[in-house]
Amino acid sequence: MKSKLPTANNIRELVDFLPILYAPEFETTKN
Repeated sequence: MKSKLPTANNIRELVDFLPILYAPEFETTKN
């Protein structure tokens, strides 16, 4: 299953810096 993925709580913390690292990818995904 999705055992490799972090939990909701961890995702909250990851979202803190993930958008910074995935900034270019996030824009491409939104487009």
